[in-house]
Amino acid sequence: MIPVARVPEPPGWPELRERGEKWLAENPDSDRLPKHWRHVIDELAEGFRHLCGYTAQYDSDGCVDHFHCVERYRNEAYDWSNFRYASTWFNSSKGTLDLLDPHDVKEGWFKILLPSYELVLVADKVPPEFREIAAMTVKKLNLASDGRLLRIRATDHRRYLRHCEEKGEAAAMHILRQLSPLLADAVEREKMARRPRVD
Repeated sequence: MIPVARVPEPPGWPELRERGEKWLAENPDSDRLPKHWRHVIDELAEGFRHLCGYTAQYDSDGCVDHFHCVERYRNEAYDWSNFRYASTWFNSSKGTLDLLDPHDVKEGWFKILLPSYELVLVADKVPPEFREIAAMTVKKLNLASDGRLLRIRATDHRRYLRHCEEKGEAAAMHILRQLSPLLADAVEREKMARRPRVD
């Protein structure tokens, strides 16, 4: 996870929210909610730079995630402040868990290790009041070592190395930072560690 600024509510959302809330009032027992949020996925995705709010990996085909799940927080189903951008496969595995909010994350709370591509929580960078939920989020969502995530990170790393040869290191790093900011940080740390010390 990486810091994500709150995304301004798009101009067309108030009307859609009103329609959704009206439907909720008229259908208190139905769980098949109209998915009006699909109409604002582009604005939400741009606000998240097309990075999944939980995996911090680029996804051009993500979805609207209800941070507070609809099953437990029905009254927030059409609340713009409850929307996060997430990879579809990841959103479906998230279920009804209470998790660390991407909007609460600060720089340096998480990092990726090379060459394992494992994500770790940097506990001493996380304020005490967030440590438990941050650790629980990593564990429950298997952010550290989910096979799919490891493959995505490895693929992005290989793409970076190929781009270094084809386009140069600066351009390759720019691309990698768009695809996987935490992996880009890991590559930068590795480069720094390899530099000869000047005494």
